[in-house]
Amino acid sequence: MKKLICLILFFFTVLLNSCYKSENNLNLLRKLTGRSALTGLEGDQALIDNFELFLDNFDPADSDGDLGLDCNGEYISLNGQSKLINQISINSNQHIINNISSQANIPSGFTKGFQNSYFGSILNFELSNQTSQYNTSLYIPNNFSVINPTSNITAVSKSTGFNIDWTVDPNPLNNKGVAIEIFYSIQQEKIYNSNVTGENIVRTFLVPDNGHFVVTPQILINFPPCNSLLISVAKGNYTSVLLSNSKNLPIFYKQKYQIGLKLTN
Repeated sequence: MKKLICLILFFFTVLLNSCYKSENNLNLLRKLTGRSALTGLEGDQALIDNFELFLDNFDPADSDGDLGLDCNGEYISLNGQSKLINQISINSNQHIINNISSQANIPSGFTKGFQNSYFGSILNFELSNQTSQYNTSLYIPNNFSVINPTSNITAVSKSTGFNIDWTVDPNPLNNKGVAIEIFYSIQQEKIYNSNVTGENIVRTFLVPDNGHFVVTPQILINFPPCNSLLISVAKGNYTSVLLSNSKNLPIFYKQKYQIGLKLTN
């Protein structure tokens, strides 16, 4: 049985359904997203299958560590670890980030923050140690925004559903899809009603970057009316490098937007 992941990405907040090969996949995705209520990933099967292959790189028997880049719009934070790699350089056109050195622990830990000048461009990674060098690249999708719902929309209805719209990146290199998460948090709801009972509910969809997703009444059927239904929309990319120790080093990037809505009947 494979796969035990320690981080993400993911790149986007995704989960598992019958398309996944084992219960281990579901458990590692729960760990990845921090959503213990995950029951399955829905959406585009080709995108799901592609992401499933990427998850293989996190198998403890085959993984050397991981590198994650998290974008909040203006700023990127890089975090990760590797047993073999202790030096990273990143460049894109004239922008160069040199000498991202590992901390003095085993496995080596990486932490770096930098301004985001890379939307719509390719980041070239040079990974090295005292004896070896590895090169790979990762496309950074264009900056995007969620058009609908906006902060001006304070409530949506279970009986009618609602639309989620966002700006599209048409570049063919932007081919990993968009992750959409609908999350009801009992802990969040207790802020508004201390007597509320129940469990967390989450549904996550991995869909093409076409700018539109319909949250139907059927999708919302098990969600109770609440004061804070959390909607997340994330884009990203991922790749992996095979190192000389026959281990994989997965690299991923994500950018996520989140909005809270009141859900009525």
